[in-house]
Order: sequence, then structure tokens, then C-alpha cells
Amino acid sequence: VQAQAPGDIGSRLIRFVPSTETQSVHAELHGPQAGIDQVRDWIENSVIPLDLDRSWMHGEHQVDLASQLNKLPRMVANGVTITRCEPAEVRVSVDQIVEREVEVKTRPEDATGLASPPVYTPARVRMQAPEADLLAAENAGQLAAYANLKQVTPQLSDPGKREIRVSLSPPASMNTATVNFQPGTVTAHVEVPNFQRTATLDFITVFAAYP
Repeated sequence: VQAQAPGDIGSRLIRFVPSTETQSVHAELHGPQAGIDQVRDWIENSVIPLDLDRSWMHGEHQVDLASQLNKLPRMVANGVTITRCEPAEVRVSVDQIVEREVEVKTRPEDATGLASPPVYTPARVRMQAPEADLLAAENAGQLAAYANLKQVTPQLSDPGKREIRVSLSPPASMNTATVNFQPGTVTAHVEVPNFQRTATLDFITVFAAYP
């Protein structure tokens, strides 16, 4: 069985600990053979969302997998119960979704080839993300919205100044799927230099040539 945590439920995020999208579970089925035949392929080839208590407060909670899976309507309709799961329990964390104003920044590797650091409008945006992830990124000095300049590389091939609309990404340590930005894009004011150069030589040596 592939079990799935509920994920984003409005102002909170429920996910497995450690953080994974799904949890593999070995389950033993009991019931009439016809019922087991009905549910076996479905339960082996589906990702089953767990219907957890949405009133749970912030923190970690233990989930009894057999009791959760036995609530599934298809299991009940076919008279099938799960008698044992391995693992028997999983841990989930409940985290508040909070909002923070952050600066729009450029990754150092994305600024290569530009005449100067890009300027963004707006310079700051609102980031919505799980509180624990925000605090971890903040403590690591990485909390920012990063402009995705790599996605507009073709527009940075010719010299000159230009304005480009770019999307945003969270720090690499954060899961993109759990982060939202408001606004979701910003305008990057960039200048691509002209790499042609002129140089003045103090002197050159000239030799006379004879036929």
C-alpha cells in the first residue's frame, strides 16, 4: 500500500516524518475471498490518502495505519479488514502555514555575464510556507525569494538593458510544492554587457620590409 498524508489543508500542512510524499506499507487482508480479490489490485496500485484528524494541533502525532485503512469505503463495502500493517504506525507532523515578507535575490551563478546585479520590482514579496521550513531557512541565512533567471536565458543573449518578467523559487532547502509567493512573479531590470573591448597600446615595433 502507498499511503499519502493529507498535505496542505488550508492554514496547516500535514506530512510524514521524515518528510516524504508517500509511505510504503505492507498490509495483511482478512475477509471473504471475493472481497479480497476486489480490493487487492486497487490497494496495491493506488496511492491511498489518509483521512486524519484535521483538528490536530501543531507538532508530531502517531497514526495507527490499520485503523485508518480500515475506514476506506471500498474496504468496508467488500467486507475486508486489515489485520496487520508493517509498519504498524507512522509519524506525521502538523505545521502551521505562515506568511513572511522576504527579499527577492539573485543566485550568484545566475548573475554570471550580467553587467551589474539585477534590480527587482517589487524588491520584496510575501512568502507562504510551513513555519518550521521558514525558520530553518532563516536560521541558515537563506530565507529569500530567488529569481529564476535561468528560465529566461535566451532573453539575456543580446547586449543592452531590458526588463524581464521572472518567476520565483524558495531556497533549495525548502520544498517548492509547499511554498507560495505573492506576487508569483517580479520584473527583473537587467543589463547585458557588450563584450567588445578597445585597448590603447603605448607603442608597437614596426619593421621595414624590402622586396
